[in-house]
Amino acid sequence: MSLRASVDIFSAMTVIMTFSPKSGALGTLIWAIIMCLFIIVVLIWYICCKKNKEQRDDLEMGRNAEFDATEDEDKPHYEENVDDDDIDQVCCGMKVAYRPLPFTKSQKTFAFCHLFWICLLLTVGLLTMYSFWHVDTYYVIDRETQLARAEMERAVGSKSIAIVYGIPGAATVLSMNRFMVALTKTCGKLYTKTLTTDKEKEEDILNPWIEPYQVDMTQFSPSDYRKYDSVNDWFIRNLTVPRPIAEIENPKVISSPADCRVMVFPNVQKDHEWWIKGSDFNMKEIIGKNHDVANFGGGSMILFRLAPEDYHHFHNPIHNGRIIKEQTISGTLHSVNSDAMRSKNHAIENKRISSIIDSEFGKCAFVMIGATCVGSIQVTAPMNEPLARGKKLGIFSSVAQQLLHFLSKDMIEIDPDLIARSELGVETFISKDREWTY
Repeated sequence: MSLRASVDIFSAMTVIMTFSPKSGALGTLIWAIIMCLFIIVVLIWYICCKKNKEQRDDLEMGRNAEFDATEDEDKPHYEENVDDDDIDQVCCGMKVAYRPLPFTKSQKTFAFCHLFWICLLLTVGLLTMYSFWHVDTYYVIDRETQLARAEMERAVGSKSIAIVYGIPGAATVLSMNRFMVALTKTCGKLYTKTLTTDKEKEEDILNPWIEPYQVDMTQFSPSDYRKYDSVNDWFIRNLTVPRPIAEIENPKVISSPADCRVMVFPNVQKDHEWWIKGSDFNMKEIIGKNHDVANFGGGSMILFRLAPEDYHHFHNPIHNGRIIKEQTISGTLHSVNSDAMRSKNHAIENKRISSIIDSEFGKCAFVMIGATCVGSIQVTAPMNEPLARGKKLGIFSSVAQQLLHFLSKDMIEIDPDLIARSELGVETFISKDREWTY
């Protein structure tokens, strides 16, 4: 590798880290590690090349001395055991092999010592990052109180997501979806494992989920976490009292399908690649090629994000809606964390189920999007049967998920407060104690 190529690679790495959205403490740390590695590699390359050049010069001098001592000066002499495929150039009548000479014992020792220091440096760097690096708190606006509400994120999870999704598009380039699929399978085994003792339930349900996320278990049945047989059983817990439905007798009201954080997009153009939280995608790809998306050109789109502490069932948002079509679409299993959604890794195109719901006011598309550690999406509502607004459509198993709701043009008028916050890239939290409506 030439020195110019090395400089180009180093410059590219510097630019990548400089423009990373997480280029604070993490960016500085990784940039410093890359710089040290670059200096070490160049130093090893320089020393090895210099040493080889000295050995080549010594060999050349020996060959020239042998050439001068021959009786036939017109006949060139050269090393007979050099293969023709290894000839780089012909100089002074001699064939010169381009293959580098083997490393000497001192060169091998030098290289392995630096390899050890590189591994040690990376290990110390990672430990330092997890010990001292702080990820900024993520806030949403509580619609009821109109105040900022901090989202609970465990340190290891938030830092891991920042590393994987900190550089736009990097997770896709590095094929991180393979790791996410393996992680999801592992989560599935852990979350479906039967918990037989109170101690196991305390360690797997109370300590990692209920207490950190401050889940009010009085809203759920059963309210005692020790009554759940597995972590997944706790995730899909039922409500003690159903959520109130706004203006239940008014067929023109559309409700939120779940406890969630909301982003709204009042106008979506058919077949136009549009921008949402940092990822461009096509409506036809998201809803499914088997569905006709003509009805949704120029209509609205609403994105709902469910967090681990939320009630994991989702409900019919529209009066007397009927599921007339359904399609399962394969995809990735990226995280649907807010950072991941902005990272240009097309997390919005994760594995999903797309349903077309028909009603007297028009058609809407309801897309249920899976994510890392989401074991399954279960649609429980029957096909082609009228469903009352608020009727359960299905269940998400495990952790966090996304819902997309596409509505036909002029089918809905979204409340101004949701539009204003969405234009600023801020999610609105729909409180659990308020009526589901927008």
